[in-house]
Amino acid sequence: MRGLVWAAILGLAGCATVAPDGPAGPAAADLAALLAVNRVEVPQLRRVQCVFIAEEGSEWACRYEERSREGFWVGLSTMVAQAGAGWELIDRPCSADAALADRGRCRR
Repeated sequence: MRGLVWAAILGLAGCATVAPDGPAGPAAADLAALLAVNRVEVPQLRRVQCVFIAEEGSEWACRYEERSREGFWVGLSTMVAQAGAGWELIDRPCSADAALADRGRCRR
């Protein structure tokens, strides 16, 4: 089922964080703050798209682009969940710099 969710995410365009049939996911600033944990600085993000996973009830599949230190935009993805009034990462994705350095081992 998650394969269908990822296919739907890949088909989306723009910077929407709301699935047409689901509640709003985290804003770009919220996602950047989550990704900043254990990093030196808050990452710069664009094209944040979070799709609600109705089967889970409190999870969103998020795709985004993160700017690397060299200025390249790298497509990445992660899963987030609603935690009380805030958000939490379900998995810890690679940074843009790590994704560029690992030659394909980081999940994008």
